[in-house]
Amino acid sequence: MLVLIGKNIPAKQLLTAFQELASNGNTPPDSKPGHPDGWGICGYQNKTSFITKSTLNAANDSLYHTIVSQIGNDFSGILLAHLRKISTGQVILEHTHPFVEQTYSFMHNGTIIYPQLQGSDSLKYCSNLINHSPNGDFLIGYRWIKQNLIQDHIRWTSLNSFIASDHAIWGIRSFTCNDEYYSLYYTTNTPSYIAFCSEKLRSVSWNLIAKDCVFSLRYPTNSLHFNQI
Repeated sequence: MLVLIGKNIPAKQLLTAFQELASNGNTPPDSKPGHPDGWGICGYQNKTSFITKSTLNAANDSLYHTIVSQIGNDFSGILLAHLRKISTGQVILEHTHPFVEQTYSFMHNGTIIYPQLQGSDSLKYCSNLINHSPNGDFLIGYRWIKQNLIQDHIRWTSLNSFIASDHAIWGIRSFTCNDEYYSLYYTTNTPSYIAFCSEKLRSVSWNLIAKDCVFSLRYPTNSLHFNQI
């Protein structure tokens, strides 16, 4: 997962570096490197939104190159990008991140084993998060998600995710296994923007987000807040 928020973002450069993870990205133990099972990019700019998704491998999908070139290297707004490594479900557009629900975009890295679920666990996670975040307070929603999973004895690997609107992003890093795989970083040397990524990309300095941390950032102020849950 990659999130960019701010002004004058070198988005093409970062999205191109992110694209390499489709071939060689970190994966759980006993799994081949790479995230080849589809990709999606969505964004908010000047109060408008856009989204493009594909079930093809981003490493050699010409559409990925086209979209990244259109976005360019001087982007101001909010961008979310996801490379999928299938764990459950099918390689179909309906299961390809980011998802759009109401006025929000959402993407997730992990598996939640909901009993008798038909469909995408990430989509159910997204709906539950929105429905239990009064007035868009996703700190409350994320706390409810984790507490509910524990109370109902539902197994999960990671809740790592982002949810965005046209003026803010919220996210969480929380996991039960494979801490090196379920990593999440943010930039520290980019004054006009902040980037978040599941892995460290080249040419940027990164800080690791702590476990069980919910964070939020409003555009265009770039004021980043952290809360433990």
